[in-house]
Amino acid sequence: DYSASRYDDRSVRASTGVRYTLPAGVASAEIVGQRRWFGALEYMYGFGPQLSARGFIGQSNRLTGTVNVLAQRYDDVSYQNGHRISASANWDRFTLPGQFMRLGATFERETTRNAHLTYSEYGGLIGYNIDLPWALTLYPEASVALRNYEGDFPLMSAARRDRRFVGSLTIVKKDLALWGFAPRVQVSYTDNRSNVKLYQYERLDFNLTLTRAF
Repeated sequence: DYSASRYDDRSVRASTGVRYTLPAGVASAEIVGQRRWFGALEYMYGFGPQLSARGFIGQSNRLTGTVNVLAQRYDDVSYQNGHRISASANWDRFTLPGQFMRLGATFERETTRNAHLTYSEYGGLIGYNIDLPWALTLYPEASVALRNYEGDFPLMSAARRDRRFVGSLTIVKKDLALWGFAPRVQVSYTDNRSNVKLYQYERLDFNLTLTRAF
């Protein structure tokens, strides 16, 4: 929510599906639906399948992969109708009990009826999960993503090119229970650089969520 209601941006995302237990992990298949309102008006809805799997290789390696295909339909700007495909893969290498290094790769492609809004994005990340005394878990992560649009941006003779850098720190206090869940705090800093100055920005985010491991 923004101070001026015409800029309010709200969205709801839900999914349902099945999960299978594997010999050393789990796999799931879901149908995902999303609805977004902008300025209190209906703006966009999307739907599509999502596949994910996580499993261990030996005692020290864990692999996680997710693929999501979403058909997107806009209420008033039909030229943005299209599809978004996203995929991610993470490799966790456990170094000590409760500690692991994470390397990841991401891909996203969104197609629309206008070439200058169609893009492909490639990214990578590195993080390290640390269990500390006092039931604290820290997870610092750094990531970079390159987003390249296809058509020339309006009033320019070149396509838009973005470079995004993100640094984040997640803290979980496992022995502090709120309704049976542990609080998780995440602070992140984003620096987005673009050849179209309108889309160049810096952002600081603070998120508080509740989590529980079973």
